[in-house]
Amino acid sequence: MPTLRLGDLTTALRGFLMGAADIVPGVSGGTVALVLGIYERLLAAISHIDAQLLGRLRRGDFAGAAAHADLRFLVVLAGGIGVAVVTLAKLMHYLLEHHLGWTYAAFFGLILASAVLVGRMCRPESLAGVAGCLAIGWVAAGAAFWLVSQDRLTAQPGPAYTFFSGAIAICAMILPGVSGAYLLLLLGKYEEVTGILKRLPKLQVGAADVATVGVFVVGCAIGLLLFSKLLNRLLERHHAMTMAV
Repeated sequence: MPTLRLGDLTTALRGFLMGAADIVPGVSGGTVALVLGIYERLLAAISHIDAQLLGRLRRGDFAGAAAHADLRFLVVLAGGIGVAVVTLAKLMHYLLEHHLGWTYAAFFGLILASAVLVGRMCRPESLAGVAGCLAIGWVAAGAAFWLVSQDRLTAQPGPAYTFFSGAIAICAMILPGVSGAYLLLLLGKYEEVTGILKRLPKLQVGAADVATVGVFVVGCAIGLLLFSKLLNRLLERHHAMTMAV
């Protein structure tokens, strides 16, 4: 059985901080991963959940498969994220219900600081690159302004919408500067999901709640696997432009 290492505790703490950010509408867990210096490792690990990994598993090369996907890192990080999401869901649910104005004011400050951080990481290598980054950055800002100007959607019943919400939210959660929790708010699913998570530690959930969380998690998993590969490729080939967006 694997022994616990000091590095595992550090990774779990980083995961906890990411999870704390992910549950706050307006703050991106991807930005926290950037700050903590694990963003590229995280994307690379998720991107390695691929055909090569499956091939190693079919051959019984479990140690090679674990090393290929950086499995220990992913499991410990995911554990930290999960603990934060479950333990902080009740607090966020309470703040949004009873102190909405003050809570949104705090979110605004966090968003402003994270925007400055991501902007500093956009380092084009030429004047043409600077111009391109400025142009695409303004286009992205316009798209973001349009997005946040939209009214909140009414959540649709059924597993398909829950699956779709999970897939969309997780893509934003690993994208620096974009909040998956905020998109979940726009999709009308934030209160429902955090409400279930708030009741989960007390086992005050029914079969329908468990099914909802299960479908949501599956949507998150599939969205994460697909989007991480795209994002990893964009950062490798067009780092400055991607960060500008």
